[in-house]
Amino acid sequence: MKILAVDDEELALSSLRRLLRRRGLRDVQTCNNGLQAVRIMMDHEFDVVLLDYLMPHLDGLQILEKVKPHRPATEFIMITAVDDI
Repeated sequence: MKILAVDDEELALSSLRRLLRRRGLRDVQTCNNGLQAVRIMMDHEFDVVLLDYLMPHLDGLQILEKVKPHRPATEFIMITAVDDI
């Protein structure tokens, strides 16, 4: 399974990567920028994208709207550390 984790906080990304690898998932790529995430997802297919909801420049919903039509088989899971959404 090929996974992309997108979050603007490096600590969150490294924690996600470690957790997923401990669970046996080795093909995990990370990205800390929404604009870069869109470019990566347009160039490469992923089975699952863990997508931070709140990020600068492009938020998770904007990224989802841009990419999902081009990658309909990719599953997107929105994540956030904000507890009032």
